[in-house]
Amino acid sequence: MKKISSFLIILAGVFWGSQGIFVNGLGEIFSIVVLNAKMPMKRKTAKPAVLR
Repeated sequence: MKKISSFLIILAGVFWGSQGIFVNGLGEIFSIVVLNAKMPMKRKTAKPAVLR
């Protein structure tokens, strides 16, 4: 499930990039990836806030 969701996030970032919001999409993806990589256990509750 996690791999699929991260793949969708990356796809969304690429889609946003084609719309001219590439930097925002990349920043969003990087923040999510970094949060998940650094402390997946602690940040589980913060995930929905990041994804909105």
